[in-house]
Amino acid sequence: MRFFLTGFMGCGKSFWAKKLSIATGILSFDLDEWIESEEQCSIANLFAEKGETNFRQIEKEYLHSLTIQNSNMLLACGGGTPCFADNLEWMKKIGTVFYLQVPFSILENRLLLEKETRPLLKTISPDNFKQELKTLFVSREAIYKQATEIIDMECMDEITFANKIKSYV
Repeated sequence: MRFFLTGFMGCGKSFWAKKLSIATGILSFDLDEWIESEEQCSIANLFAEKGETNFRQIEKEYLHSLTIQNSNMLLACGGGTPCFADNLEWMKKIGTVFYLQVPFSILENRLLLEKETRPLLKTISPDNFKQELKTLFVSREAIYKQATEIIDMECMDEITFANKIKSYV
């Protein structure tokens, strides 16, 4: 079975994929790390060199190829992965999609510390950071909520989350 972890930047998708892989014995991948490895270029540089539109096409291609090659996996998706092309539809068709829901205030605090490493955040001025981040969050949240299951991450622990994954196997 294929499991997809989705959610906004900073919600913990990569962290949880690694934890859940250990707890469930299911192989995990991080889509952004996979792309960086295959392209031998950081996500930030891919955005800068190719633009977001071309990056999203590359992302879609790796999403499809990685999931075709692995029928039993946990995949930490990029924050924008389900929001472009037919990615969310594809993931729901071939697996189970979890939305890792974290309150905006927590995400904002985390992302303030990571602003320079996130391509979509680099260009936001400090004066407009909260408003522009909130606008992006709200636009994406409607898509994230179309997941198979919404996971409230404020109260989530490793055992409970692993048991949710196992219930789908």
